[in-house]
Amino acid sequence: MGTLSYKNSKKLVIGLWLCFVLFVLRVLAQLLVYWIDVSFLPPFNDWYSGAISYSVLFAWQFLIILFMVLFAVRFTKGLVVPHRGLGLWLQSIGILYFSVMFIRLVISLFGVSELVWFNRPIPSFFHLVLATYLFIAGRYHLSSQVKE
Repeated sequence: MGTLSYKNSKKLVIGLWLCFVLFVLRVLAQLLVYWIDVSFLPPFNDWYSGAISYSVLFAWQFLIILFMVLFAVRFTKGLVVPHRGLGLWLQSIGILYFSVMFIRLVISLFGVSELVWFNRPIPSFFHLVLATYLFIAGRYHLSSQVKE
């Protein structure tokens, strides 16, 4: 069983933590504008596509943050055993997710659709962050000489 080089694993772990911090800041910013009018942040509706109720969205965001931190801690402590199949799956999902959300972001930036879901660049951008997290986790698994 091969292992990741310290340099590669450190970069990947930093990437995971960066995605985590960005997503937490997004959730906190949205929560802040939900409760109080903060002039330096975009209004609440800009953070929210309305696909699901905010209470359900917030619950999902909380669960995502919980999983992100648990996995990032495991990666940081070197407790993750690289597995090629899982890495391929995570990277594939990450690429597909990123691609769809990138198209959504482009549509929202150019205003080619009247649908609200396509007219919210902030949620689209942070979906790219989540997709990147999946891709990095997959890369971690594939950066090793591990055989299935």
